[in-house]
Amino acid sequence: MSDVGRYMMERFVVSLIDNYNIYHQQHGAPYEDVLERYKMNDTLNSFITYLIDHKLIEESTIKRYTILEEFAKIIGEAKHKTEAVNTLSQRFNISKRTIWNIMKDHKGRFNSNT
Repeated sequence: MSDVGRYMMERFVVSLIDNYNIYHQQHGAPYEDVLERYKMNDTLNSFITYLIDHKLIEESTIKRYTILEEFAKIIGEAKHKTEAVNTLSQRFNISKRTIWNIMKDHKGRFNSNT
């Protein structure tokens, strides 16, 4: 994990599972019960970890996806985009310029829940 820290990795996995659950619900696949959902999430978490450990998901993809997902979550709380970028910069120890570039170059690449 040279370029991707533990916190970013955790946020990546959480965002991926959350978006999968939303996608799953939107496409008419109801959950049987809460216990089954948690079992599914444990399985997904293990599978995502396997993909990352075997380098089947690139670190750059993890970084881009996580930044875009976290930006979408905090933009409502921020007064301006700049404030949200500053928060992400501090949270993930990434330069503000890198975050702006990710948002400019990759917005729309990861269309959540579609």
